[in-house]
Amino acid sequence: MSKKLKFLFILILGSCALSLSAQDPHFSFFSGVPIGLNPAYTGNFNGNFRVGAQYRDQWNSILSSEAIGAYRTAIGSIEARTNRGLDENDFIGGGAFVMYDVAGESRFKNTKFAVSGSYRKALDEYGDHFIAVGAQFGIVQKTLDFERLKWGTQWDGTKYDNSLPSGELANIDNNISFYDLGAGISWGYNVFGTRNRFHAGLALMHINRPNESFFTNNGSLNATLPMKINFNAGAGLQVSERMDVIPKMLYMQQGKNTEMMLGTDVRFLLDPDDPMGNSFYIGAMGRIVGGDKNLINSSNFNFESIVATARYEYNNFEIGAAYDFNVSQLVAASNYQGGFEVYLNYVFKVESNRQRKLFCPKF
Repeated sequence: MSKKLKFLFILILGSCALSLSAQDPHFSFFSGVPIGLNPAYTGNFNGNFRVGAQYRDQWNSILSSEAIGAYRTAIGSIEARTNRGLDENDFIGGGAFVMYDVAGESRFKNTKFAVSGSYRKALDEYGDHFIAVGAQFGIVQKTLDFERLKWGTQWDGTKYDNSLPSGELANIDNNISFYDLGAGISWGYNVFGTRNRFHAGLALMHINRPNESFFTNNGSLNATLPMKINFNAGAGLQVSERMDVIPKMLYMQQGKNTEMMLGTDVRFLLDPDDPMGNSFYIGAMGRIVGGDKNLINSSNFNFESIVATARYEYNNFEIGAAYDFNVSQLVAASNYQGGFEVYLNYVFKVESNRQRKLFCPKF
């Protein structure tokens, strides 16, 4: 990529970052660590304990040689569930996760620690039809590295001089923290005796709309973090003895900004006699983004990327990878390159307290 195109890319990306400064990090594999998507999914697995981790690297192939840093996000989680709740096919789930995100030349860091709890209520005698509710409490810390920033007053006519005063740092803190609340609900239905299944979930995050301003004397300069709506839905449709088709979607809205992902996986069963057993998946999704059309683009919604995915389930282990191919207005600079993701989950099953096997949606 030429220097001119890279410079254009960084300018556009910087404009995007300013317009989306209050938006959350996101994953293309939104089901990689479900507890981060919706607290109602806490404990939604077959086993006693589950640990998970996910990593996303955005624009690294483009910005690796530039002063501006790549955009990286990582999350790790641990969950547990009881063998039953108030009724035999109910259960209680609990868990915690830590998310770390760093973006841009300022090394804007966003760290969140949260605990979640859920209750799943069976709506039939087998637990194949259920509804679950969940809640989440988190602590968020955000930091900036002012030493990496460049200001107009530091331009000496030929270059930037960091020893010159910025004139911008009065009443500004580079380290803030606040608490964060979320809640969610999910539904699932498995057609008995088949692999046909359906599920949906709705979560409201940042219900308390915390103030994330870096100004120490806020006054009228509050920066309220908008409440975010996460809605996802999907199905598993059996098409042959060894193959299922899994359409899925995710819709997120936060303030004036929206993101929608639509796509499908194809699941190949290694053992058709075990419908929840070892499988290999390949899939593709499209991402559509929208926001305030007066900021950057001339239209509200834009087709931003195509995401290719693959994952593998073997016994208690699951691993997946995804790559975003950028097809937005940045394509001249990005050359279709975007973000890479990988995730893994491992379920522990304690032999002396083996959980009953219940229907859990496959995202």
